[in-house]
Amino acid sequence: ALGFSAGALSFPAGAPWSAVATLRAADGRQLDPQTVFFIATSGGGAASIIATETAPDGTATVAGLALAPGTYSLKAYYGEIVPLDATTSYDATNSRFVGSDAAVTLTITPNSAPVVGAIDAPISPIAIGPALNVSAPFTDPSSPAQHTVLWTWGDSTSSPGSTTESAGTGTANGSHTYASAGIYIISVTVTDDSGLSGSSSTSPQYVVVYDPTGGFVTGGGWITSPPGAYVPNASIQGKATFGFVSRYQKGATLPSGKTEFQFQAAGLSFKATAFDWLTIAGARAQYKGSGTINGAGTYGFIVTAIDGDLIGGGSSDRFRIKIWDASGLVVYDNQIGTADGDGLTQPSTVLGGGSIVIHK
Repeated sequence: ALGFSAGALSFPAGAPWSAVATLRAADGRQLDPQTVFFIATSGGGAASIIATETAPDGTATVAGLALAPGTYSLKAYYGEIVPLDATTSYDATNSRFVGSDAAVTLTITPNSAPVVGAIDAPISPIAIGPALNVSAPFTDPSSPAQHTVLWTWGDSTSSPGSTTESAGTGTANGSHTYASAGIYIISVTVTDDSGLSGSSSTSPQYVVVYDPTGGFVTGGGWITSPPGAYVPNASIQGKATFGFVSRYQKGATLPSGKTEFQFQAAGLSFKATAFDWLTIAGARAQYKGSGTINGAGTYGFIVTAIDGDLIGGGSSDRFRIKIWDASGLVVYDNQIGTADGDGLTQPSTVLGGGSIVIHK
C-alpha cells in the first residue's frame, strides 16, 4: 500500500518543498527499492512528473518540481498505469505486486515580500566610540526560510545583520560604530530566500551621534521670517532676532548653553530652559532641547545652524529654528515642511545680519 505522510501540503512559491509517500507490503514488510511515480496536476492537466526509488524504510520523496502558485493534486503511483496527460499513459505495472496509489492536496501560495516594522534605536544621542545596537521586527509568513539582512547606516556605509526568526516572524539585528558626529538616517532591508525584499525606508530612523570634545557653536543676529513660519497665523512675516550658545562642558553627557528667539510681529518670545543634545559636523551644528514661549508652557525646539566660513567660497551663514508644543504640533518653523536632518543645503534662511561661528 502507498500513502502520504501528510493529509495536505502547503509551501510558498519559490521556496524548496518536498513530499513523502511510504510504500509497504500488505503484511507490513519492507520491500526492496521500488520505483514510485509522482504527478502534480492542476485543472485536469499534468503539470509535472517525476520518478524516484524508495529508501530502505520504504519512503519515496518528491522534490524539485517547479510549480506556479495554485492548488494541485499530488498523486503517487506504484505498479499501476500512470496517466501522463489526457491521452498518454505509462505502464508501470509489476507482475509481482498489486499496484497502489495515493493522493494529497498540494498548495503553492504566492510569495510576498517581507514586511519590516519600525527600527528600535536609541532615542537619546549616543557618543562617538561605543557601538550602536539596533533591531527591527519583520514578518514573512509566505517564506518561513532563513532571511538575510542589510543595514544602511547613513554615513555612506552598510553591513549585513543577523536574524532571530521562526516560522516567518523574526527580528533583524545590527551593530555599527560611527566615526564622526552627525545626524544619521538608518534603514534595514530584509530579503527572503526567493529574492524578495522589504525595507524600513518608508519609516527611517534618525540617530544622533555627538562628540563631547567636538567644539561648540555660537550665533546671533536676525532673519526675515517668511510667511507660514508662524503656524497660528501664517500671514505674519518680518524680522526675527536670535542669540545662542551651545556646548558640552567637560565630562557632561548633556550640552548646556542659552538660546533665545524673538519674533515681535507675532508676539513670540522663546527661551530655552534645557538641552538634550548637540552635534557638530563640519560647517553644520544642530542641537535640541525644550523651553518656554512668553515665559510659560513647555515647548520642544531644534536649532540648525550653518557656519558659511567653514564651507568657503563666500557662503552665507544660515539659521533655522523649529518649535513645537507638548502635543507635537509645530508652533514656529522658518523652514516648515523640511526634514530636520537635511544636510548643508539646509537651512536655507540666510542671516539678514549677524553671524554664526562653529568653534573647533
